[in-house]
Amino acid sequence: MIVADGLGYAAWRDGGFTILDIADPGNIKLVSHVNTSPPFAGGTHTPLPLPGRKLAVMLEESNGFACSKGLSYTWLYDVSRSGKPDFDCDAANADGSVMVPARREFWTA
Repeated sequence: MIVADGLGYAAWRDGGFTILDIADPGNIKLVSHVNTSPPFAGGTHTPLPLPGRKLAVMLEESNGFACSKGLSYTWLYDVSRSGKPDFDCDAANADGSVMVPARREFWTA
């Protein structure tokens, strides 16, 4: 978990990532849960909040040889409304092509 401004950003592999209110360590609360798997391959790993920009970068860890389990992405979320992170974009593929799905929200709270 990476902490910024009283919120904890945690990855849960194929369970997506969560934003937790950890201001009171004895009473941690779920703020939001985002999961892009399915429809994407999953492997959510290492969230990086950028609190001054109200963004969070989320990585997916590839665990299939030669993309056999699908492509893994780097996601950028607008977390200005931490209870409802909004997908902004993903990064280009290694070959330079860009796969940008239709703007969707994968959050639950």
